[in-house]
Amino acid sequence: RPRGTVSATPDEGTVALHVADDGPGIADEELEVLDEREERPLKHGSGVGLWLVDWVVDRSGGSVEFDTGEEGTTVTVRVARGDPADVGREEFPR
Repeated sequence: RPRGTVSATPDEGTVALHVADDGPGIADEELEVLDEREERPLKHGSGVGLWLVDWVVDRSGGSVEFDTGEEGTTVTVRVARGDPADVGREEFPR
């Protein structure tokens, strides 16, 4: 049974979220599609989860890194740190 952990590492101006597991890893073909940022009829991902994470983080000015091996995967999402004063603030009034 795979197990996973989630941790965060703050840095000056950014925070890195690390999601690690000891499962079978992410197939190279899945990662190649993300690196190339294009799908083709004979070369495509098996789902939308990784695409969605990559797209949202990229649009937010962050980055996603995958470290995958035979004994698990660590995905690191790095994004800009927010201002604690903004928590709960409504950006777009209804």
